[in-house]
Amino acid sequence: MVRVLLLGRDTLIRRGLLSTLSGITGIDVAVGTEDEARRQIAEARPDVVVLVGEISPGRWVALARWIREEHPGVGVLVVIPRNRACYLAWAVRAGATGILTAEEMPELLAETVCRAAKEESTYTEEQIEQAKRWWREVGEKWECLTEREREVLEEMVRGRANREIAAALGVAEKTVEKHVTEILGKLGVQSRVEAVLWVLRNGVWDWESEMGFDDKKVGISLLTNSRRKR
Repeated sequence: MVRVLLLGRDTLIRRGLLSTLSGITGIDVAVGTEDEARRQIAEARPDVVVLVGEISPGRWVALARWIREEHPGVGVLVVIPRNRACYLAWAVRAGATGILTAEEMPELLAETVCRAAKEESTYTEEQIEQAKRWWREVGEKWECLTEREREVLEEMVRGRANREIAAALGVAEKTVEKHVTEILGKLGVQSRVEAVLWVLRNGVWDWESEMGFDDKKVGISLLTNSRRKR
């Protein structure tokens, strides 16, 4: 019997996972929550933890890494709503055993869970190369940014001008200008608009779940702020 602990918010994807796993002979599935994950994993002692990727990426990456470090015999499978290179790269980096999209789930779920229980990697060569390429082209640039530069970039994505960023972070506007210049250089872009588009296009943050991202509002703010002094 393969013991599976399903973690994620009560969404359609999680319900579909629960329904599918419950109908598979040889799999015993329990449902947990993100907030209680560490305690539930210690108590349930599952063979596989399935993380529903609608948990924000930063959280499931940290959780997957913790599971692999603290419970090395437990397989970790991530199920994501849609295929994105950043999700794949994060999953590989965190040590997850494999990753599935919602579309792949019905057909491949049983096989993937059973392989994860044996701690077998379910990544294809193409997926591994895709993850490596994302880290070369995106991840390494992101890691070059300091914590403060990431905070400034976050405010830029929110559509805020330098004066507003300075007020939010409690620093001088000149300091923000210097950070913006450093950010543009490290990302290899020419303007703050390009920097924001780099973030959104490459999935460095999950803005929709973390910030309630509205692309129309951000787009309007970008057009307005790009005309202001950088």
